Amino acid sequence: MYAGFCALMLLLFVMFALSFNLVSDLNREQWEIVFVRHESRHLADELRTQLLAVSRMLRDPGFRLLNERERDERYSDLRRQVLVAMESLKLNDLERETRPLLVDIEVHFSDYMDHVGEVLAAIQTGDEARLAGVLAMESDSLDRLLQVIVSYASHLDGELAAAIGQTERGLRIVRLFVILVFFMIVATAGSTVVLIIRKVFDSLGSIVSVMNNLALGSEESIQRLQVKSKDELGVVAIAYNRLADTLERHIRYERSYQKEIEEQNWVKTTIAEISTMYQGVQDTKTLASRLLGKLAPLIGASYGAFYMTEDPVEGGQGNDGKGNGADGSDDATACVQEKVLVRMAVYAENGQAGTKDTFRFGEGLVGQCAVERQTIELKEPAEGYSIRTSLLEATPAEVIIMPVEYEGKVLAVIEFATLTAFSPLHRLLLQEVVSNVGITIRSVLGQMRVQKLLADSQALTEELQSRSKELQQQQNELLRINEELEEQYRSAELRSLELQSIKAELEEKARLLEQNSRYRTEFLANMSHELRTPLNSMLILTKILYDNEEGRLSDKQVEYAEAIYSSAQRLLDLINDILDLSTLESGKMNVQRETVSVDALLHFAERMFKPLADQKQLEFVIEKSGDVPETIESDSQRIMQVMSNLLSNAIKFTERGRISLRVTLACRNGRNENGDLLAIAVQDTGIGIPEDKQSIIFEAFQQADGTTSRKYGGTGLGLSISRNIAELLGGTVTVESREGEGSTFTLLLPLDHADKLPAKTSYPDMEAAAGLMKPSDEDIESMHGLADATVLVIDDEVRNVYALIALLEAHRLNVLYAENAQTGMAHLLQRPEIALVLMDVVVAGRNATDIIGEIHALPERAELPIAVMIDEESPTDPAFLREAGASEVLEKPVTREQALDVIRTWLARERE
Repeated sequence: MYAGFCALMLLLFVMFALSFNLVSDLNREQWEIVFVRHESRHLADELRTQLLAVSRMLRDPGFRLLNERERDERYSDLRRQVLVAMESLKLNDLERETRPLLVDIEVHFSDYMDHVGEVLAAIQTGDEARLAGVLAMESDSLDRLLQVIVSYASHLDGELAAAIGQTERGLRIVRLFVILVFFMIVATAGSTVVLIIRKVFDSLGSIVSVMNNLALGSEESIQRLQVKSKDELGVVAIAYNRLADTLERHIRYERSYQKEIEEQNWVKTTIAEISTMYQGVQDTKTLASRLLGKLAPLIGASYGAFYMTEDPVEGGQGNDGKGNGADGSDDATACVQEKVLVRMAVYAENGQAGTKDTFRFGEGLVGQCAVERQTIELKEPAEGYSIRTSLLEATPAEVIIMPVEYEGKVLAVIEFATLTAFSPLHRLLLQEVVSNVGITIRSVLGQMRVQKLLADSQALTEELQSRSKELQQQQNELLRINEELEEQYRSAELRSLELQSIKAELEEKARLLEQNSRYRTEFLANMSHELRTPLNSMLILTKILYDNEEGRLSDKQVEYAEAIYSSAQRLLDLINDILDLSTLESGKMNVQRETVSVDALLHFAERMFKPLADQKQLEFVIEKSGDVPETIESDSQRIMQVMSNLLSNAIKFTERGRISLRVTLACRNGRNENGDLLAIAVQDTGIGIPEDKQSIIFEAFQQADGTTSRKYGGTGLGLSISRNIAELLGGTVTVESREGEGSTFTLLLPLDHADKLPAKTSYPDMEAAAGLMKPSDEDIESMHGLADATVLVIDDEVRNVYALIALLEAHRLNVLYAENAQTGMAHLLQRPEIALVLMDVVVAGRNATDIIGEIHALPERAELPIAVMIDEESPTDPAFLREAGASEVLEKPVTREQALDVIRTWLARERE
């Protein structure tokens, strides 16, 4: 019996050892399921969450506004968390079937981090175009990475389900094995082990009961075994309890994951239903009403409102992309302040009188939501918010206000209120709907514009048809008139033959008049040229006598010199007027197209004529209208010439009162705020002009009264020249005057006449080859330290040479004269003290460039300064003269100050 009992014990020991081994294997497999695969799944979800956080950070406008150090810190924290999650996943998943998927995750992860680096570089440089491109690439890379992660998680879920099934099969095998052992023990032991069998039966009964409950699918709470002993049954109970704990956690995780999938499917299905609801919508009000009616019940909202962006300037709804910038600039701020939000639809309107239909951007929470472009949430709002029904009026538990954007611009704002609270699922649905409805709003606005254009087109078509009928009637009338005109044409042909003979006679007379005019113009031009050459020298010499710097002349002689100088100056002015008139009549006066500053013209008038007005104790006023442009395209020199003539006449003919210069805009038929002419008006309080004389004052050598020239002087050429110059500029000169009260002369110039003005061309200015212009009234200081220097003058015009010699000798300079290049070379070889050469551009038929080359080729004359005088008709360009070796180029007419400044500068350099 003892042998049998020992055999029975040994059998029991072997059987229970096998049972314990099977249970241990099941426990170990379950342990791997829970703590390895579940941990890998958790790490994959953690990696996915961190990657989405990085993507949201890159698209966060606030992240771009941070400085470089703060951006690096924020990015480094997220990057470290992502890398930790990735490394943990790699360490937790070694030598598994999912290793290829993990390698694929690593490859896509590396590619995504490269795109993140490119996005950060684009944010650093501030290149918006590049940033948009790299963000799109980063989004594509993230989608591919997340797809691989989801595949990896799905594979883990499959392995987890397979492992659970294998565990359940193992449990069934264990149960069958335990039952088999039990019957074997009963059959073998018999009555000798009744007490032991009872004890074992009680324990096994508990295990079977618990396992049956588990097999029947009680998933809410798995029953636990009570550990009553430390034998094999106790170990089995402990292992089973651990298995039960693991199964409960897995079941809870599975339900949570399944609920999340169901919620996502519900959101996507709802969005699809809402998208199909948009079909056939033709206006924004219908769109807003349908959206609120569909969305409010789904999220449990008791109140909803839809506000559309409207531009008050355009008067239309929506946003066409011309406002609401996000860069914080002044222009964007001004545009935001102009826009308003108009309520398009309401869900469950409470009918309160104080409810606003419009909000400006930044006004209230609705307007502030549009400005900030962020969702605003209110938990348990204060009094003032209420939801009404037929039975009650309650305060909402939560209010949410969300902006609707399209391409970074706010198109609308949606507001919802609820009596309970919005769940996370409801918030997710709202975010998805709001992110997609912007495209629909944009599309509806486009359809509305197309419909409006179509209606306008139809109206125009109807109008054209009506016009076509009228034109047909007019055409019939014109046919009748045409028959009458043909009869008149035949009679007019006879008259035309008579007119042709008369025209031939007139053309012959016009040819003779043109020939006479040309002869007169050529005569005046030649005479003016011959007179001005000696007259310029006379002005220089009489000015030297008048200055009396050496004090040799008596007061009476100085008075005579002054009288001669004044008479010569008046004679020069008369010759200039005659020359301008002849140039205009011959058509040789050209204009120079340039950008003329209106302020510069006014500054010129004030600088030149205010001192003259002050001398006569006249008030001089300059006025400029605010709508006058800053510049016009015209000829500044010709404009100043006309202004000078008009202002000189105003000062000359005004004894007391004021002179005013006004610049405004005018149109062809008078003054107008939107004129196309620039009006420069000169008004005086002088003697005025009789009405019957106002038409003749613009004719050459004509004045209003025969006594005017004797009392005030003048030749009567100024106004004639001024009107001709104005017409050459595309304008005219008008006059308004009353005798004894004053006159107003207005120069009208076109604002859009630039294309009609010719480019700069040269024309004969009839100046003397070396004539010096009227010198300044101020005395020129003596050239200290440069006295007794020697200057060589090379010129074949004796009168100009004489004026130059007199000017230079008056300043204690030694002057040598040469009428040709050969004489000048001889002086340079014999007189080493020559410090400067002053020469004309053409001397005795030779060009200055050749003479300069010969001078610099002389011994020790390579650095000798040479000044060349040129005029507008000179054959050599100033730049070419400087390249040939000219130290200075003076454009005629040369003033005394210019000549002395050049001599002083180069002599000082030679002395140094």
